[in-house]
Amino acid sequence: MHSKEADDGLLYSWSHHSLAVTSVHIGKGGRRVRVATASLDQTCRLYSLASGELLLTVVFDISITAVTMDNAEYFIFCGSTDGRIFTIGLFEPPSTSEYHFSKERDKSHVFIGHNKAVLGLSVSADGRTLVSGSQDSTAKIWNIASRQCIRTLNHKGSVTNVLLLPKYESLNMKKLNSIQLPRSWKHTICGTDHPDGTWKHTIVGQINETPKNEYPSIKNFVKMIRQESQSDNSLKKQVEELSNQNKALYKLAVDKITD
Repeated sequence: MHSKEADDGLLYSWSHHSLAVTSVHIGKGGRRVRVATASLDQTCRLYSLASGELLLTVVFDISITAVTMDNAEYFIFCGSTDGRIFTIGLFEPPSTSEYHFSKERDKSHVFIGHNKAVLGLSVSADGRTLVSGSQDSTAKIWNIASRQCIRTLNHKGSVTNVLLLPKYESLNMKKLNSIQLPRSWKHTICGTDHPDGTWKHTIVGQINETPKNEYPSIKNFVKMIRQESQSDNSLKKQVEELSNQNKALYKLAVDKITD
């Protein structure tokens, strides 16, 4: 671990992994926050963000592609390239700074269900539910206590990341008000005759004032735009006809004067 003054914003640089780091998770411990990292070197490492110290190294028999922790930081969840998800308990951490995860000894701490690499992990706020995303085109919802898959969500491609969010009131679709849109522009065409026989026109727009409780729906708004577009085309044709008539009258008047 290399530490550096905050002149350029860099506090620590950890170089314990020997292969690519595939995932990083920062806990919610405030000043005592811990950071978990996963790597293709078949290890997961836990650091203290306050001191920069390496707290724990967990060694597996397979490359690790995803890592996360619950909010209380009781457990680390590590996803592997073969689809297994491993659990490491931090409430009673290993007595040594390096722990070797064993298939036989720790078989009760494994989630089995994916058949390809796990790329994303997320734990619910209450620490009861785990969600995983995988290259097998599925996202799975797990009960952490029983390690049973509750539901599988199928996708058309690899699920590269997952995130569980609290249920905010602002995300409650049933309570969202309908989108209020102003009514379409009311077009007025003004024209001016010129001695060269041309007729120039200008379209002036003005929004109709509509009571707040009478705003149209999006569907009706689109329908109104189409109707006004059609009426505009009809109005333009009438303007062209009037322009041609004005040109004819202008030519006739000039011919009468020059005779």
